[in-house]
Amino acid sequence: MTLDADEILWNGRSLSGFDRVWIQGFSYLNPVVPDAALQRDWSVWQMDSVTGQQEYSALYSVFEELDRRGVTLFNPPRVHLKNFTKFSWLEALRDAGYQVPALFCSNDAQEVKLFCQQWTNVVWRPAIGRGAWQIFMEKQSFDLVAPHKPPILLAEGKMGFLTHAWLLNGKVVLCLRKSPPQHTPPLERLEFMLPVDLGDQLEVLQRLVLEQGVAWAMVTFIPSDTGPWIYDLDPDPILDWLPVVFRDVLLFSLASVLTGQEPRCAAPVAGQERPNMFLRRMLKILFELEYSKYSQR
Repeated sequence: MTLDADEILWNGRSLSGFDRVWIQGFSYLNPVVPDAALQRDWSVWQMDSVTGQQEYSALYSVFEELDRRGVTLFNPPRVHLKNFTKFSWLEALRDAGYQVPALFCSNDAQEVKLFCQQWTNVVWRPAIGRGAWQIFMEKQSFDLVAPHKPPILLAEGKMGFLTHAWLLNGKVVLCLRKSPPQHTPPLERLEFMLPVDLGDQLEVLQRLVLEQGVAWAMVTFIPSDTGPWIYDLDPDPILDWLPVVFRDVLLFSLASVLTGQEPRCAAPVAGQERPNMFLRRMLKILFELEYSKYSQR
């Protein structure tokens, strides 16, 4: 990479003339920590750490400069910074008037226990990075919560269907409601995704992403009579876990915007089961793991 006052070169190709750039997989890391190995030389580990930090800093500088020079980024680095501090971002959304469930971030077992006692249902996810919300059960606290472990993010579990909406340039291009896995002998069905149109609730999400300056995002929420309860705003959503038909809708919409067209909304599509890499007869253990994310009633 070469960056000067006139242009930005990437492998010899100028990026300065681009109108739009889609950035995927650029997760904010602080600190940058390489993989640990028991028999690894400490000096080599330190060198890898410094190298990783410099590499990230260089990428951040290039993306920030592209943004400053008028290239539209999906999304700029400042959005990824917000996403790293997930707890603070969700709290800021609440302060801005959006419905966000009660949140708590800690690695203290007693504090976590006191928070859980306040609500009928509690869900958890890692405090940083990627992670799905899952039902938090008391037995999990022995493995997840400890002073030597990173804090976890807890939230009140509202009643309703977990729903994902993908938005591009402030427009909802796809909205999927997720139903829990079911055991219907002789087959087990994984999470089922059904396209839905939630009308006014989607308008709230459109306003949210525009106010936050997020051009491309997946919002995780639970619909309610009073509006959506916001659980996540992901500015770099992974699409691999979606059924192919839904993934293609999103990629086509992204391609449309990158070529200067309007976002394409999904045409009516039947519900789809979440894809899996296992044969049906091998699904028993996987199904039980999946079902553990939901209440046991």
